[in-house]
Amino acid sequence: MATGIVLPTTYRQIQQAAADYNNGRDKYNDAYRAVYEGNFRRNLVERGNDTDMKELTLFLNKWRCHLSRDRTPAILKLSVPQAVSYLKPLSGLSLGVKEVSPATFRAVETAFDRLIEDKGIAATVASKILGVLSPEFCVAWDK
Repeated sequence: MATGIVLPTTYRQIQQAAADYNNGRDKYNDAYRAVYEGNFRRNLVERGNDTDMKELTLFLNKWRCHLSRDRTPAILKLSVPQAVSYLKPLSGLSLGVKEVSPATFRAVETAFDRLIEDKGIAATVASKILGVLSPEFCVAWDK
C-alpha cells in the first residue's frame, strides 16, 4: 500500500536527509537565540512598537507560520500587550515548580485566549508567542 511518503533508500540520501534536518534545526535554533538573547523579548514586553511586532512576525515565519508580513504586525500590536498583562503573575515562575496555582493556569489560559480571540492568530502561533513572552513557563508547541 503506497502512502505517498518517499523515504531515503541509499546511504547518500540518508546523509542528505540528516544534513537537511540539521540545517533546518540550526535555522530554528538561531531564530530562538535571536529572540531569547539580547533585548528582543524585553523590548517586545516593555515597548511593543511596530518594529518589535515586525520582528516577532519574522521570527514566527521562520517556524513556517505563514503569517502576512503586512497585516500581522498590526494584529500582534493589539493582542500581544493584552497577553503580556495576563502573564505578569508568571514572573519568576518556571515549569520546574512543584505546585502551580489554579490562578496561574487561568492567567496562561486567558493570555492564550486573548491571542487567538477574533484576531486570526492560530493556536500554534499563540503558543509560540507565549513561549517568547514567558519562556520559563510556557512551552511553544507545533502542529
